[in-house]
Order: sequence, then C-alpha cells, then structure tokens
Amino acid sequence: MTPKPARILIVDDEPAIRQFLRISLASQGFRISASQHRVCRDPYRT
Repeated sequence: MTPKPARILIVDDEPAIRQFLRISLASQGFRISASQHRVCRDPYRT
C-alpha cells in the first residue's frame, strides 16, 4: 500500500508567498491547504 502524502497548511497574508510555497511543496508531493487567515477549513477532512 502506498502511504498518503503529508499534508501542510500554509498561512500567510502575502499571496505571492503562499503561491510560492504551494507550488514548491506540491512539486515535492505534499498535499497543500493555504489561507491568508489563521482560520482555514481543511479541504482534506471528510
């Protein structure tokens, strides 16, 4: 069985930083959620 990729929550008020981190980490196989606020709905939670 293949392990699930780790999930990372990115929280930053700068859109460019969020986008850079999202692209960089996703290219390494991580599942990414991002928000500009401290409160974020987890899109991976079922």
